[in-house]
Amino acid sequence: MKKIHETCLSIIKREPKNLYAANGLGVLLAKHGHLREAKEAFAQIRDNDKSVAPTWVNLGHVYVKQQQYSNAIAAYQHCLDNFPQLNKVE
Repeated sequence: MKKIHETCLSIIKREPKNLYAANGLGVLLAKHGHLREAKEAFAQIRDNDKSVAPTWVNLGHVYVKQQQYSNAIAAYQHCLDNFPQLNKVE
């Protein structure tokens, strides 16, 4: 985990607008139980660019883990409303 964490931070330092690296860091933090920090990472991405669909899904997952169900529903609903291509299963 430490190596992945360092790699994500290194990428973010070199490319502060690399929202996918920031999202990866948020996923890593959430996976290891650092929900507050993960939520902050996802919220920062969301605030900078609302078009990064995985961030909304991941933020919803963190809200579920924190039992903030109305916030989770809002995040998932945002995905369904704004990224309809994600709702298609083939």
